[in-house]
Amino acid sequence: QAQSVIYSFEELDNLLLVLSRISKLELDIKSSIYLDEDSKKYYLILDGVSKKDLFLAFICEYATPVKASHLTYIYEYTKCIIKGNAISSLT
Repeated sequence: QAQSVIYSFEELDNLLLVLSRISKLELDIKSSIYLDEDSKKYYLILDGVSKKDLFLAFICEYATPVKASHLTYIYEYTKCIIKGNAISSLT
């Protein structure tokens, strides 16, 4: 069963590093980036992640996992930077 996973990043460099590493895995997932202009945090939303993709745990070295219940806040109060294809757009 595919699911959405969300991570918050304090540093843009870490976000770009993670996107680069994910791109090498050639996963069939959608990726979007949102910016909270107040806190200066970046949110990476990965859609279509399956149980077998949970080896994406390395992301936690660079970012903080965010609960899915935070999606409403992200969609309403943050700025969408890239929707759907962040991995291919930035790598």
